Amino acid sequence: MAMTSSPFAANPPPVGARFTIAALALIIVASFAGLAAADRSERLAADAARRSAALRNAGADAAATLARHERLLVRLVDAAGSGDPTATAAPILAAAAALDPGLYAAAVLDAGGTVVARSPSRLDAAAFAAFAEAATSADAAKGLYRTAARDGLVGLVRVCRDAEGKVLGFALAVVETAAVSAAPPPADDTAAIEREWRAAWLRNGALVGGIGLAVALVAAALDRRRRRAAWRDAESRAREAAALQQNVADLTAAASRADEASRAKSRFFAQVTHELRTPLNAILGFSETIRREMFGPIANPRYVDYAGLIHDAGSHLLSLINDLLDLSKLEEGRMEIAPIRVSAAALARSTLDLVEMLARERNQTLAVAGVEPCPDLTVDPRAAKQVLVNLLSNAIKFTPVGGRIELRFAARADGAVVITVADNGAGMSPDDIRLAFEPFGRAHGELTARTPGTGLGLPIARALMRLHGGDLTLTSKPGAGTTATAVFPAETRAPAAVPAAAAA
Repeated sequence: MAMTSSPFAANPPPVGARFTIAALALIIVASFAGLAAADRSERLAADAARRSAALRNAGADAAATLARHERLLVRLVDAAGSGDPTATAAPILAAAAALDPGLYAAAVLDAGGTVVARSPSRLDAAAFAAFAEAATSADAAKGLYRTAARDGLVGLVRVCRDAEGKVLGFALAVVETAAVSAAPPPADDTAAIEREWRAAWLRNGALVGGIGLAVALVAAALDRRRRRAAWRDAESRAREAAALQQNVADLTAAASRADEASRAKSRFFAQVTHELRTPLNAILGFSETIRREMFGPIANPRYVDYAGLIHDAGSHLLSLINDLLDLSKLEEGRMEIAPIRVSAAALARSTLDLVEMLARERNQTLAVAGVEPCPDLTVDPRAAKQVLVNLLSNAIKFTPVGGRIELRFAARADGAVVITVADNGAGMSPDDIRLAFEPFGRAHGELTARTPGTGLGLPIARALMRLHGGDLTLTSKPGAGTTATAVFPAETRAPAAVPAAAAA
């Protein structure tokens, strides 16, 4: 069978994998960008804190150094104001260089700028003289002031005055300019931080990109494998569907051929049995004439016996032919019923007339119950009588001599009539019951093997019951007898043909 569309027409491949990969890539990129931005902000904040701390530390160091130098100058000023500045300042100046490593030179000058006392100096004479000259030429109104810086050094000067404000002298300390000046702010490392951050970003970006690419490749490979598996699964299902359709078509064709063969068989049975009835009726009529010696006595009585045997065999054959005709009509759906109102008593009487003689021959008790209170039935009289005759005949045949058979009528609340035929015969197993309802099927057992029959009575009886809208069931146990239950509905609506095979 040709395929008219791709297997994915009914089973498209999964498309969510692409969205999953894209979402995963976005998450990775967003996470990396967020981490990079946080790292950059952290680096800049750390640099700003470092520069602020450096400024604070430098300012504190400069203030401490200036305070130390100022204490020295104060002591020198005090020495300059004493009666003997040379003797008083000398010890201080001698110890100043050792106590203050940043001190290049210190001296006490009189009001005219002459050096009264000085400490050991790391400056040459010219440099020291320049600082001494600058100390006396500066603005003397200031209490502590600085001279002009040179060679990275600056002079700190404090003026010594008497009580009337007259200048008595000067105290000079030459120190490094950077030690007492406000330190410049540390270099702004933003550009270096940016360069470092970009390098780290590129390095980490390459790493994250590689990981993302690997994840994308793995996801793409898994998606491709999944799509290929889905494709193979769809192709397999398409092949299975095509094979199933072909099997259905083959089975339909085979069923059609079997149905046609069954109909041909039924038509053959119907035609043959119809053709057999004409000569068989002649055989029955002539054998009955001979058996009754209607045209005079027969010399040899054995001919009379033979004529009786011929009549009995012909009657059995006629019964078989009638059953085959009924079976053919049921299988072809040509059997029809004509329901009318029939009293239970009339149906029971017409049925018992046909089987009482057979029961007496086997010394069996045939009891009837529930006929009088039972309401009328809506049935086809011939079909209903055929059902009951088949059930009673089976009960008589499969019940030992001297047994008991009961025919009971009972009305149900819904208006249906239940007719049961119960015996105390050999009984059947569940498998035997299923076999008994099949055409030409007969239960197994020694009594069944000795009892003649075609196996058509029960299938035809059940089919006739279902034509009425009712049903026929059997309940039995081996050695405990059998009960056949026929349920006729309150009203038989539109009659319909029911094949015997379906009824079984």
